[in-house]
Amino acid sequence: MGKTRGAAAQITKLHWIVICLSFLLTVAAWQISSQIADARAEDHFDQRVEQLNELLMDRMQKYEFALISGAGAIRANNNDLSLTQWRQFAEVLAVQDRLPGVRGIGVIKRVPERNLEAYLAEERKERPGFRVHPPHTGSDFWPITYLEPLAGNEAAIGLDMAHESNRFTAAQKAMRTGQTQITGPIALVQDDEKKPGFLFFHPFYRTLEAQHNDNREADFLGLVYAPFLVSRLMEGTLANTNRLLHFQISDGEHQLYSEFTETGENNYDTSPMFQTSYSLDIYGREWQFDVQTTRLFDKYNASRQPAAILVSGLIINGLILLAFLLLSNGKRRAEQEVIEKTAELNMQKLEAESAVKVKTAFLANMSHEIRTPMNAIIGMLVLLKEAHLNDYSRRLVSKAFLASEVLLQLLNDILDLSRIEADHIELDYQPFEIEALVQRSVELFAITAEEKGLKLRVNIAPSTPRCVTGDLMRISQICTNLVGNAIKFTQRGSVTVSIGFSSTDKTHGVLEITVKDTGIGIREEDQQRVFENFRQADESTSRVYGGSGLGLSISSHLAKLMGATLTLESAENQGATFTLMLPVTLPENEESIGSRHVTRPTCVYGHLTPSPQPLFNNLRVLIVDDVQLNCEIVTSYLSSFGVQSESVHNGADAMRRLESRPFDLVLMDLHLDGETGQDIASQIRRHQGISQPIIAALSASISEHDRSSAYSAGMNDYLTKPVLPGDIQRLLQAFFKEHVASGQQSPPAQPVSTLEPGSDAELPDFISRPAFQTLFGADPELFKRCRRSFLASSTEMIAALEHCLLHNDSVAIKAIAHKIKGAAANIANTELAGVADKVEKAAESGQSTTGPETLLAILVDHTQQLSEMDSDAEPPALANHKTSEPVNRVIERMMQRLGGNRIASDDDIDQVLGFLSENGETILASRLRRAFETYKFSEAIDLLSKIKPESRGS
Repeated sequence: MGKTRGAAAQITKLHWIVICLSFLLTVAAWQISSQIADARAEDHFDQRVEQLNELLMDRMQKYEFALISGAGAIRANNNDLSLTQWRQFAEVLAVQDRLPGVRGIGVIKRVPERNLEAYLAEERKERPGFRVHPPHTGSDFWPITYLEPLAGNEAAIGLDMAHESNRFTAAQKAMRTGQTQITGPIALVQDDEKKPGFLFFHPFYRTLEAQHNDNREADFLGLVYAPFLVSRLMEGTLANTNRLLHFQISDGEHQLYSEFTETGENNYDTSPMFQTSYSLDIYGREWQFDVQTTRLFDKYNASRQPAAILVSGLIINGLILLAFLLLSNGKRRAEQEVIEKTAELNMQKLEAESAVKVKTAFLANMSHEIRTPMNAIIGMLVLLKEAHLNDYSRRLVSKAFLASEVLLQLLNDILDLSRIEADHIELDYQPFEIEALVQRSVELFAITAEEKGLKLRVNIAPSTPRCVTGDLMRISQICTNLVGNAIKFTQRGSVTVSIGFSSTDKTHGVLEITVKDTGIGIREEDQQRVFENFRQADESTSRVYGGSGLGLSISSHLAKLMGATLTLESAENQGATFTLMLPVTLPENEESIGSRHVTRPTCVYGHLTPSPQPLFNNLRVLIVDDVQLNCEIVTSYLSSFGVQSESVHNGADAMRRLESRPFDLVLMDLHLDGETGQDIASQIRRHQGISQPIIAALSASISEHDRSSAYSAGMNDYLTKPVLPGDIQRLLQAFFKEHVASGQQSPPAQPVSTLEPGSDAELPDFISRPAFQTLFGADPELFKRCRRSFLASSTEMIAALEHCLLHNDSVAIKAIAHKIKGAAANIANTELAGVADKVEKAAESGQSTTGPETLLAILVDHTQQLSEMDSDAEPPALANHKTSEPVNRVIERMMQRLGGNRIASDDDIDQVLGFLSENGETILASRLRRAFETYKFSEAIDLLSKIKPESRGS
């Protein structure tokens, strides 16, 4: 207690001023935050009120349009429309289905007293019981002549508008003004419940010009009208379900509609946050609206931020006071120690240590504090990039966004550096796959390298274990810095990442990661400088290439923390080689990448877990995609999970398949030829005769608009192309857990293929090696089938792109570029996919570039190279092919698979082609081979059926 009082006595007037100012700032922040929250909620309320008015007026305008359409139909028939013609018009219009609340649509004719008998005689020809009612003393009659649909409206036929002032006043006003009018509240004669209703009138005249003349009454013939109920007016988007507003409508003293009662969802708020009253002119009537917020509105708009600010501020004030007390007490002790200690050297040492701590704390705190507004700035710039800006504004926003990203990366580097210097880095040692390290550290630079024309190679020694134990995040951070620098400082040539391993005993070893480039190199006298904070090889480097000079410094510090060494070998203009020698441990029973054992545990993103592949029973999947290559890949992935699938290429075929038999899952491409997947999904959801499946979108687009529109159309999930087996497995496990087979199968572990230097002869340079490994590492034969499918569709894509260029059709260019992007990504052609993506975005934004011409040239070149891959391979000796089963049975199996849009097996194709060659049917064999290569299934079935029965054999 005595120490606390002594410390309080040491608090100066300045300290108390700081505490008071902090308290005042807290209160001010609390009040300002409360005002902002209230203003935001009020704006939200005003927007909802305006939206309510717009929805109501939109619905009323739709009613008016129906009446105008009826007047137009009468005028189109020379003002003489029969009952049959009006019934046909009403059936086409289908007002009761399209316009909630409308009981029907009819015609009111004006009949002077002198013409009444002739009028009744004419109408009783078709309707003998037709009469005008009720009787009245007037000399002008306005009977309802037609009203469709008739069911439920029989009581209104012949009703005279002139018998009652409310109806007659509105009808006369419509006649004299030529405008649509509504009556005051009435009880419809055909409504047994006598709910508040209205009549909607729109006049028609003998001539079109009469509607705009002052003497309209002379040419007036009658009215098109519609009775409607206010309660049904509120159905659909105006329904009282989970809304943020409740409202009440009155016409004079008559209450038309009210929601000011407890609702089924208990959403009514007896003490609303906001409420308002106003009037709207609704076709000649003044409706009074009373609107108030609901409990759901309070829930969405009640902000806890002001209270949190107040509480947090008070806590901070208390902490500041406590800190002052502690500091004052520490100051008193320090002064006592200064008196006792006279060594000036010790004082200088304390000051030096304090300076280091202040610097470290400053770097950490400032990087944290600046990061928060920087994230907000980047977020707002992203929103601006998505807004509709002109070209100049878009370029300015793009430059600001790039600069913000560079600054944010600098802040992240400073934060890492401060953590390292403050010894706050904690390493997390977990098993991880070497492939995961490559994906996190190398694959993300593939497109950047290809854009610069660089070859990015990855060589993994066969002796390298599949899994090692270490801190994957920190190792990948070092590798990312090294690969990123290599690509940044290399203008031509290549960047090669090599991974090797040397064991020290059965459970330990050294992982050697080498990053070699053909860039500008580093002079020997500058090589130590690059590992220092904020230092590069020379001052011109940062001016030309950018960068903060922190990446290699952080990498060096992280390497030391993990007990590793990071070395550099380089010469000016001769490239640079960075080598990381990292000690690691091996998981139990871990094998090398070159081993071919069947059963082994698998590491996935740092966790050592067994990975059996699940099988799914009794699932039927329909694939909807207009590119056969995409269908083939997804079919192959589904087959690996034991799932049967069929494929179609347009919406009409998809609807026919779904109508003929049920499917559990539909994989739907969003950008089909001439239609969208969203439209097809909406048709499926509306079709009552279809057993509703799970629908997942397939798209090469990552835009938020496509994603949100897919979900709005009724889709359940969204997969981006190229689709990977893991995506399919995640989708199946998310929606079809009950179909998982009780016994899991673990497929034979395929060795991780390495991209050795010799592999360049097998794959063209434009095929991304990391992407190839991800897509086809487990099934190299799938690449051959996908390549053939790509070549089969390339002719159509080339022709379509040439046609677009000839007619300068930007919309069609965008569509074909999107299709090329998806097809190229599915065969790991990231170069073509990247160019197609740029063309698609440029066409979408209306930019005029030479991108489509470049895309066409690259597509033609890559198609030629892909078609030449098998040119040197020997054709199979079909004549010597020995059949293992009767050809007749093989043909039947092939026709069955082709009939289901499934690819026949290569063995079956070779057997049938060999059989035809043996029997001298070389022309038929050649046509059949071409049909298989171009995936023309119908033509292949027709050709198979032409094989003579007597020559098939048994």
